[in-house]
Amino acid sequence: MMTLLPLLDPSMVVLLDRALDATAFLSQLNQTGARFLVRAKSTRRPPVLTHLSDGSYLSDLHGLPVRILDAELTVTVPTAAGSATATG
Repeated sequence: MMTLLPLLDPSMVVLLDRALDATAFLSQLNQTGARFLVRAKSTRRPPVLTHLSDGSYLSDLHGLPVRILDAELTVTVPTAAGSATATG
């Protein structure tokens, strides 16, 4: 991922899975100007600084201001037997 950072710019959106939610890496990613959405580890408990009307909240990860969204996704995919649904 570190080789990707110099290629990013403010016109880009980066999606990351929980293996890439280290605060130091997110700070470096933030410096590129790119926007990013990260699925964080379930053990991460950032402080709630401000609750927002949509249910999200503002927090801080060691100097990196962030907005936290708590979401559950449901995915349905076609299968030979019809379809399968997974929620997580």
